[in-house]
Amino acid sequence: MILVLARVPADLSETVSKEIVKRKLALSVSVVSSLTFEQNGKVHNDCILMIKTRKELFERVSKVIKEYVNNVSEVLALKVVEADIDYLHLLESATSLKKIRQAENERRA
Repeated sequence: MILVLARVPADLSETVSKEIVKRKLALSVSVVSSLTFEQNGKVHNDCILMIKTRKELFERVSKVIKEYVNNVSEVLALKVVEADIDYLHLLESATSLKKIRQAENERRA
């Protein structure tokens, strides 16, 4: 299990979160904070997404984020050292390859 932290524009945080979960690439996504900063004379509002997933799905998660966000400045994966075994089973079930394929087929239909 990994925890992916991704910085995305605040106005896209809900859309990106829902798309990741809909594609079965994560058990859940939390929007955990808001970040306001200035860059090139403009004030921006971003959010940090906390994405609970499996290591082998990192590239797919990152790809979904890039579909929505042009300038992704942060997509980081943190290894989870310990987790409740029941939660890990739930994660494995929710993000199984079978469920990912079903979600892909539904998107194509």
